[in-house]
Amino acid sequence: MASTLILFILFIGCSCGHPIDDYDPINFPMENPDLFGGDMLGFDSEDRSAVVDKRQLWERGVVPFVEDPGLNKTVIMLYGSLTFSKDWRAKLRTMETLDGGWLKDPMSKGKLSQKDIQRINMLYKCP
Repeated sequence: MASTLILFILFIGCSCGHPIDDYDPINFPMENPDLFGGDMLGFDSEDRSAVVDKRQLWERGVVPFVEDPGLNKTVIMLYGSLTFSKDWRAKLRTMETLDGGWLKDPMSKGKLSQKDIQRINMLYKCP
C-alpha cells in the first residue's frame, strides 16, 4: 500500500511539474502579438508593416473589380458608392459603376425591385 502511495505521489509530481528555465514568452506566439506570423521568403521578418514591398500596391490605389454584367444594379445586396468611405463628406467613393456613375444606397432607392422581393422571400422561406 505504501509503495502504491509513493508511486502515485511521484506520478502526480512528474505530471504537474515544468522546467523553470523554459518559460519564455517568445516560445508562446499566441501570447506575444508582436511576433511575425511565420517564415516568408523575400520579406524581412523584423518588418511589422502591412505592406512591406511597394510592388504589392495597386497602381494609383485602385483595385480593379469588374461586376458580372448580368447583375441587376438595383438589387438589395449592393452597397452605395459612399458605403465604408473614410471621408463620405468629401464624396470619397468606395465603389462606382463601370462608367464612373454612382451606386445608390439600398435605403435611398425608394422601393424594392422585383428581384429584391424574390430574394427576400427565398431568404426567409416565405411562400
